[in-house]
Amino acid sequence: MNAAGRIAKWTALALGVLVIAVASVVTWMLGSASGTRWTVARVASVLGDKLAIGSTEGTIAGPLELRDLRYRDPAMGVDLRIARVGIDIVMADLLRRTAHVRTLTIAGLNVALREPTEPKQSKPLSLEPPIDMVLDALELERARIERDDVPLLEITRAQFAGRWTDVDLAIQKLALDSPQGRVRFAGRLDNGRNRIGSAVGEFRWRFGERTVAGMLKAHSEDKATTLTTNLSAPVDARLELKLITEET
Repeated sequence: MNAAGRIAKWTALALGVLVIAVASVVTWMLGSASGTRWTVARVASVLGDKLAIGSTEGTIAGPLELRDLRYRDPAMGVDLRIARVGIDIVMADLLRRTAHVRTLTIAGLNVALREPTEPKQSKPLSLEPPIDMVLDALELERARIERDDVPLLEITRAQFAGRWTDVDLAIQKLALDSPQGRVRFAGRLDNGRNRIGSAVGEFRWRFGERTVAGMLKAHSEDKATTLTTNLSAPVDARLELKLITEET
């Protein structure tokens, strides 16, 4: 074997060993409890004192459970605490550029909002996702959101399923129960040229001493959106609104 052949042979062998080593490390990080704890610790270290996690059980490959999680970012004006969060990801879908979460369970969520110390410039809202995202089932129990110590929303239980892809934006299920009332909603918006979409929902919510209840339907196609609301409280009423979006 000549020198060129020997170089090619050793190069191929070195690349093979490197691939096996990288695959072994990734498998350890994603598929073992010790690797997952190491990975989570590294993420927390990169974020500095913004992220703290009490304990980790399971693997990143799923299912994974985190307890006593806190994320605090004064620059964004967010202080988030979660007593327990569990997640099960479909890892194979990442190869198809899809973030697919099979189940996400959250219990004991508290979000405290304050004025950001470093306000960021808002960007235009886009219906094009960075990658396809699918959430099969979200279960939320006990949540509280406040701003400057003033309660904004308290949730007893919530369920959600939906997706955001280059094909459509869909809420397959949204069910929210609160001491203030309840909301049910489902809808879909096609990301095609004509932007065809439809949605239905019902709500019953208390604002102070007044309760507002009714049903909502919406349909959109191209630049026109029609909203129809049938109120049952505080009065029986029907409201229909048609919106036309003009090109700029």
